[in-house]
Amino acid sequence: MSDPSKPLINIPVPVLVDYYLYCRTSIPYQKYKTWYTLFHILLPFLIGPSNHGFTTPFIAAPWFVASVGAFCSQKYKDRQIKDETIKSPQSFLSWLKSIGIEGFTQKSDQQPNGTTLTYNQVRMEGLIRFIGVIFVMTMGSIFLTPFLLEDYNDFFTFPWYSTQCIYYGFLMGLKSYTLMISNDILSSIIQIVTGYRVLPVFNKPFLATSPKDFWGNRWNLMVRHLLRKQVYAGRFNA
Repeated sequence: MSDPSKPLINIPVPVLVDYYLYCRTSIPYQKYKTWYTLFHILLPFLIGPSNHGFTTPFIAAPWFVASVGAFCSQKYKDRQIKDETIKSPQSFLSWLKSIGIEGFTQKSDQQPNGTTLTYNQVRMEGLIRFIGVIFVMTMGSIFLTPFLLEDYNDFFTFPWYSTQCIYYGFLMGLKSYTLMISNDILSSIIQIVTGYRVLPVFNKPFLATSPKDFWGNRWNLMVRHLLRKQVYAGRFNA
């Protein structure tokens, strides 16, 4: 099913259900996580966006909010246990804010030399990132686009492992990277405005020295950040 209004169903409704179950009930997450996982899996398949270009964020956004939201609500409940003065449930706006901080920002502004960045220095770092992304995208448009195929379907007519296939495949990969880092435009603007160090989505994946380096340190850093935070939360809190 596809309808322009259906993102209004798939995005806000799961987020509100997430908030109610996580923050407004005392039901342990372990008791309903299987059914809730199934709900988040099926919903994007039953209700899809009319524009196929929005398919990835359409599916990923509710999953990301659900994962980070569960983590944030559990942290809040742990604080309630330790601090008896915190009696009221976490508010919706506070929950959303904690999702943004836990899911998108780097907590530490500590540098390798032991110094700490000020808010203005963090904002300047965001400005440099913004300029860098614009520069890379501009260079990709100027120097890569003229050498690409006018019709990308022609790429599939080349013999596998032929010189043309490798050449155009490499160029298309570089061009795709210059487009993918456009995600950093929004994150760098958020960093400039808020003074929080926002995680970059990618870290020069073409410079990876091994599959471990690629998946662990350079590709989709927000997901890696979230997984490590949740997997090793018990160890860090010990």
